[in-house]
Amino acid sequence: MAYLGKPAGNRATGTSKDSFNGDGSTTAFTMSKSVLLVTDIEVFVDNVQQEPTTAYTVSATTLTFDEAPPNGTANVYVIHRSGNNDSMTVQSGITPTFQNVIIANDGTIGSASDNDAISINSSGRVTLTNNLTIPNDGNIGSVGDADAIAISSAGIATFSGGIKVANDGNIGSVGDADSMAISSGGVVTFSQIPTNANNPAFSVRLGSNQGSISDVTATKIELDTVEFDVGNYFDESTNYRYTPQIAGYYFFTGKVDLGSSVVTSAIYAQVNKNGDTTLVAGVSNSVSSSEFRDTIAEVSGIIYMNGSSDYVELFGYLNTGGSAGTFQGGTGYASTTLQGFLVNRTG
Repeated sequence: MAYLGKPAGNRATGTSKDSFNGDGSTTAFTMSKSVLLVTDIEVFVDNVQQEPTTAYTVSATTLTFDEAPPNGTANVYVIHRSGNNDSMTVQSGITPTFQNVIIANDGTIGSASDNDAISINSSGRVTLTNNLTIPNDGNIGSVGDADAIAISSAGIATFSGGIKVANDGNIGSVGDADSMAISSGGVVTFSQIPTNANNPAFSVRLGSNQGSISDVTATKIELDTVEFDVGNYFDESTNYRYTPQIAGYYFFTGKVDLGSSVVTSAIYAQVNKNGDTTLVAGVSNSVSSSEFRDTIAEVSGIIYMNGSSDYVELFGYLNTGGSAGTFQGGTGYASTTLQGFLVNRTG
């Protein structure tokens, strides 16, 4: 049989009907089902089909006429072309265009294999069951700003405008939804103490005395106690070295404390980079003297670190005239320590 108009789409799964009484003044009527698109229904007034968007509009369950239908009993009726508006299926190869898409509170958007890939709660919070992936150098945007968020192939996100959240809104993850809260006054509160890895700093010490130090030999000090280490770049258990993963210029200060039972004619502190002496300072005398008991040597300076493989270690040097020496450990000022922090980032 011949017909006018487009063939019926494959979305239709049946029909249902709403009827209303016109009174000559009412323009808005509440339907029994929510409607996604104005073309999902057929509207008749006194058995005359009405033109979508011209004679009427729809918003969820509300049908609004441009002019009030005349008086009558059940003279206004709506045929829902899809028997179930709780879901919508889009066939492969079809790219629909919507002005707005509204789903029920705590509703989901998904695919055949993952029905709840995107869930939206009553507060508008969006949760994804998996990652959101876009093409390399692709954009996320709106009609007014198609490239509001541009993401390069390296994963760098660039925003064309500012990033805003609602007053007293949150930025977080699935595990910690309110990890960053921003008040209406712009005050930022973190649910966890942030680790400022962009500004590494550390302080380590010798936990207890390190004895049997060879004479006239630079000896690496086994700094085994961490006071603090922003970025966790110090190895206090194996190599006793600092290997920062951010390139830049670092200020280091090392202190070597000689035990009170050791007499020496010289004591030096060395900060070695990649095994080579880079900073060195100390005191010496021509002969061993009791004045060099419980003596401290300190060294400090700025060293460039490449942010990947460069490392520094603290060494001590004694001249005891042949006897074994001891580096002082423990707490307080009388302890052997190494400290440092980033001065200027370059990478």
